Amino acid sequence: MDDDSRSDDDLDTDRLWIGGGVLILGAAAWMSRHTVMAAAVPYGLTAPNRTPFHGDPFRPEAITDWRPAPGWHLTASGWVAVVVVAAGLLGVLVAAAAAAAWVRWWRRGGIDEVPPIPAAAAAVIAAAAGFGAATRYAPGRLWLAVLAALAVGAAAGWWTAVAGGRYRRATTFAGRADQVLGHGHPGPGRVRTHAWKRDDHGRYPATIEATCGPGWQYAAGELAELSRYAREIGWPEYDWRYDPMRRRVTGSAATS
Repeated sequence: MDDDSRSDDDLDTDRLWIGGGVLILGAAAWMSRHTVMAAAVPYGLTAPNRTPFHGDPFRPEAITDWRPAPGWHLTASGWVAVVVVAAGLLGVLVAAAAAAAWVRWWRRGGIDEVPPIPAAAAAVIAAAAGFGAATRYAPGRLWLAVLAALAVGAAAGWWTAVAGGRYRRATTFAGRADQVLGHGHPGPGRVRTHAWKRDDHGRYPATIEATCGPGWQYAAGELAELSRYAREIGWPEYDWRYDPMRRRVTGSAATS
């Protein structure tokens, strides 16, 4: 596809949104740092510094609202949590930028390059969520939180990559098929794929079902074009049949 399918203005806008989001999240975290660090004490992520207000022996209950902030400090687990949370927030921003790219793609009628699926961002977000859940329900066990983050992040990244790859290919095919389905204008949700398989052709749907528009003639040329679009995606040949009652054309993979 052409390199100019996404303009420089689109890319600059995505970077601007991500950069602005990082600044807003950073400012919010800084302004609420004392509250957050105090709330993280029961989970072993932070601990109050010893000051003369605490007395000797150390009495953390001496910290009251009217006394100066005691200067909380992060524990080793807390530093790990900061890194994980920061990565998770960055993943959220990247996922939001990807969602905005998909919205633009649909609004432009699917004529541009199909946006990517942010599988890495999904993995990071899921890892941060897994780390938070393990820390919440098993405080003080850093190894368990890290293990949960790795397991959940790996599973989410794999699933998003597989499902996202299917969705991108199906969406690419749908954008091409709209040219011959007789609708007269592009639109989402007209092509559905079912029973995905994998062989020498890679991943492909065993069945493709498309809703036909008023311009559909059920001509041999239209069926040939649908097959050609499938080959462009890397899918096998399909045998097509048309149901005039439902106004739908269904393709079945012709592989053995």
